[in-house]
Amino acid sequence: MFVDRLHQISNWTIHQAINDKFYQYALSFFILISIVLFLVRKFKQDLIKVFSDEQGDVQITQNALYELVRKSCETIPDIFSPTTTICRKGGKLRLLVRIRVKKDCDIKNVRRSLQQTVEQIMVQNLCFNNFDGCDILIKGFESEN
Repeated sequence: MFVDRLHQISNWTIHQAINDKFYQYALSFFILISIVLFLVRKFKQDLIKVFSDEQGDVQITQNALYELVRKSCETIPDIFSPTTTICRKGGKLRLLVRIRVKKDCDIKNVRRSLQQTVEQIMVQNLCFNNFDGCDILIKGFESEN
């Protein structure tokens, strides 16, 4: 019975498959599972290991790291609207910071200031032993009002 049904299903045309209840239920189930897995992955709190010693591990949430970079950017007057992407590769942690800047600012100084500030916080203050640096992406220019 089951083998006959599989043989019958394998010989269907697209039109027959779409009109069959079994196909519709299977497709609906697949879509539902895909949405659930996407939502679970989206809202999962990944912890980032800062360092580990004989007393235990120190970890930080991604949201705390985003906030840390945002507050670092607030100390630099030429930077606006920072967003951060965390890139992990081979046990190393790298940050991609997207910023808007004033159109007449010195980009080299802004980059140097931001990289120094973030690196000081990450390495010296938080003791990250796997921090690999910070990349800057300018996503636009802020008008001067």
